[in-house]
Amino acid sequence: MADLSVTQEDVSVIRDILLREKSEGNPNPLLPADVDLDGDGTADSFGLDVNDQVIVVPGVRLENTLYESEGDDLNFKDES
Repeated sequence: MADLSVTQEDVSVIRDILLREKSEGNPNPLLPADVDLDGDGTADSFGLDVNDQVIVVPGVRLENTLYESEGDDLNFKDES
């Protein structure tokens, strides 16, 4: 994986999460990075290549990833 300021420990944890999801039946799990890793202006995700090594996957919609909201990321418009 290219140097994207992700530590080897991070890569190991990300890989473990993705491999667990894959073993549970998700053939192409993606974990959102929450930041723009490759500098193209969009948030990126982590996925696995054909050898189950962690790769960066650009331009993936959040709903197509393993993202789970706890409700604290919602912004409500003040109607008053």
